[in-house]
Amino acid sequence: MGSKTEKILCQLIRLLRPISPSSLLPLKLLISAIIVASVSCGSKPTDPRSVIPGDALVYLESRDLGRTLLSITENPKFEDSAKFKPNLDALSGVRVSIAVTGFETSEQEV
Repeated sequence: MGSKTEKILCQLIRLLRPISPSSLLPLKLLISAIIVASVSCGSKPTDPRSVIPGDALVYLESRDLGRTLLSITENPKFEDSAKFKPNLDALSGVRVSIAVTGFETSEQEV
């Protein structure tokens, strides 16, 4: 036990020995909250356009899928041809990007 690190560790163990596990609960919760906050707030969202291949044939992006589909379902032609109007509340605020990078075709004899 000659090194300073060993002495510091022994002192820490002596200090923490009288602490009961239940009194460490608030400290554990605080540390967990800090970790969750740093992970969830630590990175910026990825811009979808930066990960789409350059040779994409079609690229569609919507910042609010619910609002986009709502404008389609409120169209009188849609209302005339549809049996019922869908509930789009679950899609409100959903951001989506779609890229078509190619088509696969096959021939079938008639």
